[in-house]
Amino acid sequence: MVNLNSLISDSDFFILLLFSLLAYAVMRIFIFKDKSKSFYQMFKIFFLLKVLSGVLMSLLTIYYWKEGDAIFYYLEGQNMIQLIKRDFTNIRYLFIPLEYYQNQISVDNDLIKTYNGSGAESSFLVSKFCAILYYPALGKYLLVNFFFGLFSTIAQVKLYLVVLKRYPHLKKVVALCILFMPTLLLYSTSIFKETLCLSFIGFAFFNFQQIVNSKNTALHCFYLLLNVYLIFIVKSYVLYAFLIAIFLLLFFQFVGVMFRHSLITRALILLFLAGLSLLSYNRLDFFDPYVLTFVDASNFFQQHYNSDFGETSSFEIGEIETTLQGLLKKIPLGIFTTYFRPHLWEVKKPIVFFSALESFLILAFTIWAFIKNGKYLLILIREDFFARLSMYYAIVLGIIIGLTTFNFGTLIRYKVPVVPFAWLFVFLLFYYKPIQKPKGSSPDQ
Repeated sequence: MVNLNSLISDSDFFILLLFSLLAYAVMRIFIFKDKSKSFYQMFKIFFLLKVLSGVLMSLLTIYYWKEGDAIFYYLEGQNMIQLIKRDFTNIRYLFIPLEYYQNQISVDNDLIKTYNGSGAESSFLVSKFCAILYYPALGKYLLVNFFFGLFSTIAQVKLYLVVLKRYPHLKKVVALCILFMPTLLLYSTSIFKETLCLSFIGFAFFNFQQIVNSKNTALHCFYLLLNVYLIFIVKSYVLYAFLIAIFLLLFFQFVGVMFRHSLITRALILLFLAGLSLLSYNRLDFFDPYVLTFVDASNFFQQHYNSDFGETSSFEIGEIETTLQGLLKKIPLGIFTTYFRPHLWEVKKPIVFFSALESFLILAFTIWAFIKNGKYLLILIREDFFARLSMYYAIVLGIIIGLTTFNFGTLIRYKVPVVPFAWLFVFLLFYYKPIQKPKGSSPDQ
C-alpha cells in the first residue's frame, strides 16, 4: 500500500511555483499572444485560481478523502512508466486497448495494484495521460495534477474566445460561465476524467471554429475528429448527448425552414409530424429494451449509492418504473437534481457546502431569469443557434446524470462538461432583448 503522505513533499510547492511562472509566460507569449490588456488581466486571475484549485484538490485527496480516483490514475501511470523503463517496447501500452495491459498487470507482482488495473477504457485513458506527463512533471503527483489543470486552462480559454466572438457584449458573463464557476475551477484542475472531457470539448469547439473560418482546414478536421474520439473514450454519454442535441437542432431547424415556405409545404410538414407522432405512439414498445436497460442501471446505482458503506452524501429520487412512462415521470426531477442540488439542507459533509451554496445561487438566478425574460424563451431558442444547442445538450445530459448518479460528490463532478453550456443558456435568457426586424427578414442563426 502506498503511503499517501509521501506523494507530496515541501519542495514540490516550490517547483510548482517555477512551473506556473514558466507556463504562464509560454501561454502569454505563444498561445494567447496579441490579446487586449483586459484579457491578460482576466487570464492572469483565472490561471492563478486554476493553480490554487489544483493544489487544494490535491491536498484534499490526500489528507481529507485519503483516497480517490486521482491517486489510482496516477499510480497506474507509474505502473506504465515502470514497464517502459524495463522494456521500451512497452510504450505500446499507451496506444493499445486496456485488455492487453490487464494481461500484463495481472501477472506482474512488481507493479502497484490499483483499482484501474481492471477498470474501464475511460479510466485507462486518464492513466495514459498520467504516464505521458510523468517525466515532464518530474514524477511528482502534485505536478501531474498541475499539468492536467494546465491542459484544461488552455482548452477553457480557447472555448471562452470562441463563444466570446458570438457574444462580445457579454464578456463578463461568458468568462463567468466558462472559466470562473467554482465547480469548474475545482473539478477541472486535477487528474479526473472530467478535466480531460471538458478540455476535449473546448478544443473541439476551437477546431470547429477554425474549420468554419477556413484556417488550416485539413489539420483542424483531424484535430476535431481526434477530440471527438477522445470524448467518446473518456465519457461516451457526453458525446451521445451532443449528437442528440445536434440532431434535435437540425431537425427543428429543417421544420422551421420548411414552415417559411408555401401553405402546401406547411401542410405536408404538419402531416409528416402527425404521422411521425402517431407511429411513435403506436410503437412505444420499440423503446422498451433501451428504457429497461437505462432504468435497471439507474435503480441499481441508486441502491448501490445508498447501501450502508458509511457514505453520507447519497440521496434517492425513488425507484423508476421500468416503462417509458415511468422514465418520463422522473425526467424533470433528474434535470432538477443535476443542476440545482445539493440543497443547503442536504449538506452532510463540509466539502459539499460550497457546491450547495453555488446550486442555491444558480437556482435563484434561474428563477429570476425566467421571471424576467421567460416570455422571450421561445424567441431566444428560435433565433439563437448556440442557445438552442446549449439547451438541448443541457437537457439530455441533465437527464442522464440526474437519473444515474445518486451521490452528491460524484454528481458535482459529473456535471462539469455541461456546466458552461447550461449556465450560458440561463444568462443568455436573462440578458436577452428581442430585436425588431424588418418584415420579410429571416432570423439570425
